[in-house]
Amino acid sequence: MISIVISSVRPDLLRQVQDSIASTLPVEHALHVWDNRTARLGLAAVYNRMAAQTRGDILLFLHEDVTFTDDSWGQALLDILSDPSIGLVGIAGSRYKSRAISGWYTGIPDLNAYHITHLTDGRLLTLRHPREWPAPECPAVTIDGVFMACRRQVWEAIRFDEAGLPGFHFYDIDFSLRAAQTTRVVVTDRIGLVHHTLGGDFGDNWMEAALAFHQRHAHRLPAFLSENNTHPDPEGPTSHYWLDYLKRERLSLRNKIRFIRRDHLHTNPANAYGILKLLLYRPLRLHAFHRLLKSLRNRKPLGE
Repeated sequence: MISIVISSVRPDLLRQVQDSIASTLPVEHALHVWDNRTARLGLAAVYNRMAAQTRGDILLFLHEDVTFTDDSWGQALLDILSDPSIGLVGIAGSRYKSRAISGWYTGIPDLNAYHITHLTDGRLLTLRHPREWPAPECPAVTIDGVFMACRRQVWEAIRFDEAGLPGFHFYDIDFSLRAAQTTRVVVTDRIGLVHHTLGGDFGDNWMEAALAFHQRHAHRLPAFLSENNTHPDPEGPTSHYWLDYLKRERLSLRNKIRFIRRDHLHTNPANAYGILKLLLYRPLRLHAFHRLLKSLRNRKPLGE
């Protein structure tokens, strides 16, 4: 049986995912929902509490802002986890987790795998990499928390780190990284899922969790699957990607400086421009200026 655990803060999204599960999951399952609107517990704490109340051999930790595209995903999940060597399944993840501050995404295409559809401005955009998967499942050391399915024994052995990660970030990377020490972690393209909300929050709460996570796992990082790690220097590109990405986020000056100092970004002259953008991009509203330029470039000339 599949026990599905959801932490909910939006009743409208919860009803939507409940309806989607009911109409697309013919295999035996049970849905366990935690109403987190008042308590606002961290996801690690919610998942541990709810998982302890379930009976299924397979636990699925699922975000509420998703729907499924067909009725084959449940059987696909059972088929994947019928392989006793596989303990954890996701739909997005990476074969490399850097020492540098970062999420699961490395910025290096060959090291990432994902299959997810986003609903943005009323349009569906399917993100899939690699385009031609060598197999239905790709190995990983970290996965994204939008969809995390594991054997009950895996959760019982490691559980979510609610003491070290009390908020809403890095619970997924932490759990999958530790799971990868003892079992196979994979990303699959056999589960069709639509994500209905835009992006994530990579502001101060994310940075606080990132700093805590990377300190806690300093002895494990970088983590990678050696047989698949063909990139000569993943640390540099990953660090550069996140330095550029975080310039758009609502980060305090204090946390920007902590990020720069923690990864010693200021000691590399090649990072000077990236650091300048990190410090000034949002305060000077350069993001709005870039949006304006983009809209002007996309505007059709008169007479067309």
